[in-house]
Amino acid sequence: MDALLLSESNIEAVDFATYEWLDGFMNIHCDTNEGFKKVPVIWTSAERAFQIKNNKELRDERGALIYPQITIERTSVNKSNDAKGAFYNSIPDIASTYYIEKSVNHQKTKEFANSNSRQRYLQNNQYTKNAVNKNSNIVYTVKTVLRPIYIEFSYKIVLMTQYLQQMNQMIQPFLTKNGSQKYFPIKKDSRIFEGFLDSNIQQSNNADNLETEERKYSSTITLKVFGHLVGDGINQNDQIVKKKETPAKIVLPRERVILGEE
Repeated sequence: MDALLLSESNIEAVDFATYEWLDGFMNIHCDTNEGFKKVPVIWTSAERAFQIKNNKELRDERGALIYPQITIERTSVNKSNDAKGAFYNSIPDIASTYYIEKSVNHQKTKEFANSNSRQRYLQNNQYTKNAVNKNSNIVYTVKTVLRPIYIEFSYKIVLMTQYLQQMNQMIQPFLTKNGSQKYFPIKKDSRIFEGFLDSNIQQSNNADNLETEERKYSSTITLKVFGHLVGDGINQNDQIVKKKETPAKIVLPRERVILGEE
């Protein structure tokens, strides 16, 4: 398991995975005045001034948004016992880590084998068919990782168009692409999160308004993503992935003089 991927399993990773799913996997297109085009996806944030300067193609000369567009915003983060994932009610400092890799440490195991051979046969690497005399002091190198915490993220996806035909074209993939199931995987590199689309799509428009304001159709889709977080991000004081060696045998010191041993 890649330690880098584990260390990057944070809130931003879930956000990026969700955005790339919407922009890349869903890949929504519709008919426009300029032909059949991809609908731009905008991550909603507070930096509106930066957005206006950096994405000038999304607005007209007056600064108004050019439709159709899709916006996505993270609305809530929920940590509850209902979203427990594979690990539940861990005991701090006892069940806060779990093993991800185990392999034989050949160098340390060889040293134990040679030490046992010298004690019995006065030489290294003495071969014997006797199972009793075979080396039982095996040293393993194990890797542990911090316990992942499962969090439920809620996102609001808003589809905005000027025409009903465009809205119909944009909504349909959300209803059909994942089949009859609400569940679908959201992938980012080697990480996989679980997505769930809400069954209800809220729609609003001002088509019945005969005044001079611009006509607009809007549909809101709620997306829930079940993701895992590992560690404290940049506030992590300890390593996320640790490597250690298992003990081959336990040796207790004893006083040979008292026991009359040489």
